[in-house]
This record gives sequence, C-alpha cells and structure tokens, in this order.
Amino acid sequence: MKSAFRWATVYIVLLVGLTALGHYNQRQAAHLQALLSQEAELEQKELRLTQEHYRLTAPLALLEWAEARGYLPMSLGRWAPPERSAP
Repeated sequence: MKSAFRWATVYIVLLVGLTALGHYNQRQAAHLQALLSQEAELEQKELRLTQEHYRLTAPLALLEWAEARGYLPMSLGRWAPPERSAP
C-alpha cells in the first residue's frame, strides 16, 4: 500500500508539472502570435511608407513641386557673365 501512495504522489506531481508546462507553452504561443501579427502590420506600414516616399521623390513630382514654387530649370535660366573686379 505504501508503494501505491508513493507512485500516486509521483504521478500527481508529474501531472501538475506537465500542466504547468503546458500552460506556460500556451502563453508563449499566444505571445508569439501577437508578435507575428505586429510584424506583419509593421511590414505593411513599411511598404506603404516606401511607396509614398517614391511617389513624392519621383522626378516628375519634384518637377511639379519646383515649378509650383517658381523654380526654373538651369537650361532656361539667363546667365550673365561673371563680373570682373577692377585690378
């Protein structure tokens, strides 16, 4: 009878330990899923920002921005020869 109680105690201790380990594993899995979804959201945000960056810095977009502010291309500017200072 003593042997049965000892084995029952060992069995219960191992069962409680396995339950605790399973609970910890499930918490870690939930945390991992949260991190993976956050990573996917950040990758989508990075993609959107990269596309917006290229849209704003495209050559035609920069040309429109410059023309709206009165800039002229160098080829259309009037160049005056440099003034010489008197010796």
